[in-house]
Amino acid sequence: MKFYTPFSILPKKVKIGILILWVFFLLSVLKISIILFLIQNINMFLLNILFSLPIYIILEKMKQGKNWARYTYYIIWILGIFLMFNIKYNIFALIISILPGFISIFFLFSKEANKWFENNNISNKKLNDLNNINDINNNFDLFYEKSKNNLYQNLKKDKQEDIIKRK
Repeated sequence: MKFYTPFSILPKKVKIGILILWVFFLLSVLKISIILFLIQNINMFLLNILFSLPIYIILEKMKQGKNWARYTYYIIWILGIFLMFNIKYNIFALIISILPGFISIFFLFSKEANKWFENNNISNKKLNDLNNINDINNNFDLFYEKSKNNLYQNLKKDKQEDIIKRK
């Protein structure tokens, strides 16, 4: 069973950091998709959507409290910065591209966020253990009900056989 954290109960700094990343991600995908669609390059449009899928998954996992997702996103972000410096961008576009990720670092790696990601991973383990215990209990209950029904059926059958023998 998968654990899901609703966005409304995330700590404030985690919520702000993830919200910044989501807005930045959606605006980037939308901008590139519109440009590629307008120049009618459908193959690149589909490729853009395909490459956006892992980032979408990483952001969702980050929202669920997966600590690895924070680090994975920022490794990709840093690689993107190095790529931007190798391509001739104007300074304004470079700042606009880097700034949201840089700001979200402060929110997603704050003390509050670090504590939440650490505790959330622990609660995921506890929840999984609890789900395993519940599965065992449910299986036991099912086994018990089946056994009880089988016993009842056998007693009923034995009683009918007794009645037939007496006649």
